[in-house]
Amino acid sequence: MLKSIFQRIFHDSILKITILIFIISCFLGHPKISSINFDTIMSLLMLMISVQVVIHFHLLDYFSQILLNHADNNRQVVQFMTFMAFFSAMFLTNDVAILTLVPLYLGLTKQQPLPIPLPLTLITIAANLGSMATPFGNPQNLYLVANYHWSLLSFGTTSLPISIISLILVLLMTYLVKPIRLQSMKLGTTISIGQQSILLALGLVIINLLGIFSIIPLEFTLMITIIIAGLIDIKSIAKVDYGLLITFVFFFLIVGNLSQNTFLIRKISQLVTSPFKVYLTGMGLSQVISNVPSAILLAKFTNNVPALFLGVNIGGLGTLVASLANLITLKQLMNYRRQDVKAFTKIFLLINVIGLIILGIIGLIILR
Repeated sequence: MLKSIFQRIFHDSILKITILIFIISCFLGHPKISSINFDTIMSLLMLMISVQVVIHFHLLDYFSQILLNHADNNRQVVQFMTFMAFFSAMFLTNDVAILTLVPLYLGLTKQQPLPIPLPLTLITIAANLGSMATPFGNPQNLYLVANYHWSLLSFGTTSLPISIISLILVLLMTYLVKPIRLQSMKLGTTISIGQQSILLALGLVIINLLGIFSIIPLEFTLMITIIIAGLIDIKSIAKVDYGLLITFVFFFLIVGNLSQNTFLIRKISQLVTSPFKVYLTGMGLSQVISNVPSAILLAKFTNNVPALFLGVNIGGLGTLVASLANLITLKQLMNYRRQDVKAFTKIFLLINVIGLIILGIIGLIILR
């Protein structure tokens, strides 16, 4: 079990790139343990373990099967998949939603002549936008909640309007898919789950939520999560993406190093002097270094949480590096259908830029 964990960590290409960036950043500052936000790391670990429990019970596969069994045409399949991506990302994170749904959709393309570039783009956008609706939908939200001790009420007030608008936008985008009628769908073995599985998964989500918002000690909720997961399936703990967890540790160290550079401090300080500037800087910086490190870096220079939240979350749209979830989709496609990568990249950039402009304008209206 330990061997498989170390093998996955060793072969994690994103972690390797992050370590390289960390080494370069050491020329700008000295790494400090105090730069690491351990509350965020514990929250992320707790959530990742809970997600493995949900995967163990096949809950996402179960609900996907129910939806897909009612599909009559291409468009409905894509709508069902984007619907699942949006809402599952709220609770299972955008990364897990994509890791589950993208292979499922690509598997369906072997049974039906379904399009690939546009649907995968929409699934990815839906996962990114759906994940901003909850504090544990993505890592940057976890960090912002932990770093600013953001209350659930304040978080919901900020996230709900843009999440509702995002859902409407994503569903409208699905009408770009032509409604070509399908032949009978063969989805494989029927999946069945028990009521106890659903209740246990829901209980873990509630426990995680109580810990994230400091209603009960985070260390206590992490311990409970580990014990429950170990009793259900000890392998679920081993299946956690520890490479991703270590990547976030290095994100904190990189930001800590950059924050010691006088020139960068002065420049960033000039970019976050108003909510408008915080918002645009978060959105723009995400296009270059991804939204998670952008949130960590800018949080050191501003207390305007709503502007930063909207900037880095909407900033997940745009380039392929704007969100780690985008790269995960690309990686899945390269593993399954490498010949479609070029077409996917073109469609992805086009639709994402359009979405970024539309939601970017709406975000400005919300801030005002």
